Amino acid sequence: MEGEASANGSASGSGSGLLCVLLHPQEVAVPADLLASLSKRIRRVSAMSDSYIAFAEVCATARERRMFAKTPVVLVLVEPMQLPDAAQVVEAARRHAPNAALWWYSSAVNPRLRAVADGDTGAWAAARRRVSNQDTLVTGLAVGGSTRRPVFGANETPRVVVRNSGSGQRLRLVGHEHESRGPAGTRSPGPSATKGGEDPGHRTMTPLLSEEEMRMLLAERKSKPAGGPGQNRSDR
Repeated sequence: MEGEASANGSASGSGSGLLCVLLHPQEVAVPADLLASLSKRIRRVSAMSDSYIAFAEVCATARERRMFAKTPVVLVLVEPMQLPDAAQVVEAARRHAPNAALWWYSSAVNPRLRAVADGDTGAWAAARRRVSNQDTLVTGLAVGGSTRRPVFGANETPRVVVRNSGSGQRLRLVGHEHESRGPAGTRSPGPSATKGGEDPGHRTMTPLLSEEEMRMLLAERKSKPAGGPGQNRSDR
C-alpha cells in the first residue's frame, strides 16, 4: 500500500521534502491518524508490510538523496511489538543508513508517534515474549486443561513397584505366606517356599527318602520271617 501527501507546498522540486517508509504488521492496517499526521510534513509516504523491502527502500532513498537533505528519509515502525524483526530492522538501518530518521508508532503509548530511543528495541522484544508466553498458556489450557502434568492425579494413589532381583530379601505379604500370584496369573509357591533366591517355577520337590534308603527298607521288609499262630514248628 502506498500513499502520497503534499506538505503545504514546501516539497516543490525533485530534491526537496522528506520521504517516509512506513513498515506495519500484515494484520494491522495503517492508522488513519498516523497518515494524517505524516502528510503534514512529509511529501510521500510508502507503506509496506515486508521488512526486507522496507529496509531496501530506506537504504536506496538515503543513498540517492544524501546530497539534498540532512535527513533524506524517515522509517516509521507501526506497532513494533507485533513486528518479529523490528529490532533487526532498526539495527540494520542505523548501520547502513545512518542519516535516516527512525520513528515508531503505537496506539498503546502516549505520545503515539515518537523517535526510536536506545532502550526501545529491548522493550519491544520483552513485550513480544510476554504475548508469546500468554498465547502458549491459553493454548495449553484449551487443549489439555493444564500446561504442566502433575506427579499424581487428584484421586490417584502412588504405587510402589517391587522388582524381583533374583537374590536377597523379597517382599513378604501378610496372608500370602504360602502362595502368591505369578506373572501370568497362575499360582506359584510364595517367597517363604523358596531357598536362596531360587525361581519357584523351576524348583523340584525334594523326596523324603533317597533311592538307596528306599531299597534298604524294601529289602528289610521282604527278608523279615513271617511269624504267627499258624507257623509250622519242626521240633514238634
